[in-house]
Amino acid sequence: MEEGFLPEYAHPTLLVTCWYPGAPKESEVRVLGMKVGEWLDVHQDKMRLVSTYRCTGCGYLESYAK
Repeated sequence: MEEGFLPEYAHPTLLVTCWYPGAPKESEVRVLGMKVGEWLDVHQDKMRLVSTYRCTGCGYLESYAK
C-alpha cells in the first residue's frame, strides 16, 4: 500500500475525486510579495481518478485509484 491523500478543490461545480501520492504539502500563495493564503502543492500528472463501488445489499463502499 502507498500513502496518499484526496485533495479537494473549492469550485462551484461537481468534480471527480482524485488520489495524490505522498503526504500533503502546502505552499504559500503570494500577490505582490504579500501572503494571501495557502494552497496544496500538487502536480496534475501525478493525480489518479478514484472509482468507488457500492454493495447494493449493505451499502459498503470500496474505492480504487488507477
